[in-house]
Amino acid sequence: MRRYLDLPPARGVGMIGEPEPHYYFHRPLGQLLGECFAAGFVLDGLEEPAFGPDDTSRRRALGWGNFRQIPPVLAARLRLSQRNPRAE
Repeated sequence: MRRYLDLPPARGVGMIGEPEPHYYFHRPLGQLLGECFAAGFVLDGLEEPAFGPDDTSRRRALGWGNFRQIPPVLAARLRLSQRNPRAE
């Protein structure tokens, strides 16, 4: 990875078998979560699940099973804060 903060939209392959590439719109975590925080949400859970050793995607060179130390997804749980910054 060479760029993170200012990555432009790009077309790329999605799922195996899709006939056409589609656009990816990268946004830094601070930008994504900042909108939630500004709306009065707080982050109260964060997970980075990875695939286990029984994953069948190891058969493909770039399958996630070959990259067990790189979680393919980041899951965040947000809840509305008791204090709403927009009400102040």
